[in-house]
Amino acid sequence: MIINKSGIAIRMEVESLRVMGRATQGVRLINLRENDSIAAVERC
Repeated sequence: MIINKSGIAIRMEVESLRVMGRATQGVRLINLRENDSIAAVERC
């Protein structure tokens, strides 16, 4: 679960995320607005 300072929460299963390879740039889990930031990350 990812919660931002605006109060938006996104819940996802860790198993549903793909494993990164050597030539990848990662996975974007949340798009943040200009003055927003992550408040909490928790493994469900």
